[in-house]
Amino acid sequence: MDTHFSTFLLTAVFAAALCDVIQQKIPNSLNLGLVVCSIGYHTLHAGIPGFIFSLSGMAVGIVVLFIPFAMGGMGAGDVKLMGAVGAALGPRGAFISFMYIALLGGVWALYLLITKDRKALGRLVTDLKAVFLTRSIAFMPTPIQRKNAPRICYGVAIALGTMLYVSLDFFGRQILTLQ
Repeated sequence: MDTHFSTFLLTAVFAAALCDVIQQKIPNSLNLGLVVCSIGYHTLHAGIPGFIFSLSGMAVGIVVLFIPFAMGGMGAGDVKLMGAVGAALGPRGAFISFMYIALLGGVWALYLLITKDRKALGRLVTDLKAVFLTRSIAFMPTPIQRKNAPRICYGVAIALGTMLYVSLDFFGRQILTLQ
């Protein structure tokens, strides 16, 4: 991936994070534009293999966030943004950046729990104890708990994780690698 495309990708994820913070929504037009440009870029540079590379990256990006979305943990815009990032980075890049994103998103969520909602932190500890003791997951938050829970703008974590991946890749370094 060349410097111009990396700059385009980082600008797009920064804009998505900004929209997520300000509007609590990531515009479909931004996600679609990133997908189209990514598929076009990879197809122009590598032909059919580039097209497949981009589509498979988009699939990985969508799949890794589909379960949290289905459980109500994030919005559809977050899933679409991760799919768009996957289209830009390919399947390997999508997965590794997802690992960075999950780590950063977890740190952010823990920070929000500690600073904004101490009762939720207590419920989380209780639920984790139940999972370890019973070896099953049975917790389903009530609509009131979901409504009162602090809002995590996961677009910010996606942007930061993608920026971390692209920056490390630019300098030839990766914290996480897939063999």
